[in-house]
Amino acid sequence: MRYQEDGAFEMRFKKIIASLLFISILFSQTWEIINPSFDTPGEHLLRNIEFVDQNTGWAFQYHPSAARIYKTTNGGYNWEVVMDTTHLLFIDIDFTDDGYGWICGHTSSSNEPFILRTIDYGNTWGLINNAPRVYALFFDTDLHGFASGDSIYETFDGGNSWIGRHVTPYSAGYIYDMFFLDDSHAWAVCTGPFLHSGSIIFSSNSGLTWEYLVNQSYESSSIFFKDSLNGLRVGGGGYSPGHIGITSDGGSNWNYNIFNSVSFRDIYFINDNLGWVVGHGGNLWVSDSSWNIWTQIDLGITENLYSIQFVENNTVGFISGANNTLLKYEVEASVTDNQSIPNKFAFNQNYPNPFNPTTTIQYELPQRSDVQITIYDLLGRKVTTLVSKIQEAGFKSVTWNATNDHGKPVSAGVYLYQIRVCDPDGVGTGKFVQTKKMVLLK
Repeated sequence: MRYQEDGAFEMRFKKIIASLLFISILFSQTWEIINPSFDTPGEHLLRNIEFVDQNTGWAFQYHPSAARIYKTTNGGYNWEVVMDTTHLLFIDIDFTDDGYGWICGHTSSSNEPFILRTIDYGNTWGLINNAPRVYALFFDTDLHGFASGDSIYETFDGGNSWIGRHVTPYSAGYIYDMFFLDDSHAWAVCTGPFLHSGSIIFSSNSGLTWEYLVNQSYESSSIFFKDSLNGLRVGGGGYSPGHIGITSDGGSNWNYNIFNSVSFRDIYFINDNLGWVVGHGGNLWVSDSSWNIWTQIDLGITENLYSIQFVENNTVGFISGANNTLLKYEVEASVTDNQSIPNKFAFNQNYPNPFNPTTTIQYELPQRSDVQITIYDLLGRKVTTLVSKIQEAGFKSVTWNATNDHGKPVSAGVYLYQIRVCDPDGVGTGKFVQTKKMVLLK
């Protein structure tokens, strides 16, 4: 499900930021391949991911013999299983910032639809009865949301009950992905072996009714619009070649870039000009400002990639895929107006302090550095690592949500947080080291 902030809607999923005040972004096009650690052995298919900030996220395994839901609290480096079952096929996941989450899918044996819900940041999950058959979820509040599948559905009570919205004509096939531009305009793509496979449907009244714009076109898996006229759709595989479609009339007509032997799965833009598409075989392509020229990024991997998402005002991105594949992207900011590069290292007191349950730590790097930020208890035992990477010079921040490396909440008390900065080439054991105290209340 795709969504852009405008009007009365609260932006949560797929934010589109046109500019950042006082900052020009240096886009290095570099994705870090993370080797995630799991608390269960074997290979893990991270089919879909959902992060609410740079640290906290969820993913699920798409396999009938290992239907697992995972959670990370340190940016994807460590994952724990919060639900482990069988005979369920998970399809999509969505979370609100308040820790409410939903997963939809169907049983592998009887093909019965289901929706799971959590109200405690994914630590426990319950089954919603009489769920419709849906393949994509979007919630803009803890109570209100949309789902798409054999039709479009809307809920006002957190998913306990759903209202079917009118789609003309009704036989849409699978409505696979939706994108809300504002509080009025929305689009969706249809897929599957049906009469209207590859169609685009559109709503101009906040999702109450939907009508067809395009009938029987290429079968797409993801859609995006930057305004009411200009949009993109991507897909491929099955009945359609790999494609990136461009429209300038609101979705009625499309021009296509065709990519043979490529199957695209997801699309994400961090502003009107810069975006990526991901697909099978390790395919990652980045756009130019015109959307007409796409350049492939060599990741050095061949695993299928399934989803891409950005958080933290589109400065931190994640890509998930098969065989434990997880990639992370961080936009480094260079300051051009009222700010400058710091002239010395600094490690500030966390804020708020005392705190419950989250706090932010700010620090300053006058030059490119290898940074480690670690939380310890008063006995000197490591609780979790918040930062462990090379960073460019600038003003930085990181958030801690009072959990350990395994995603478990820690007890109230006094904790130590330490920064250790080294040269990025590994020379030296620590040119800047500082430790401070923080207080967690419960």
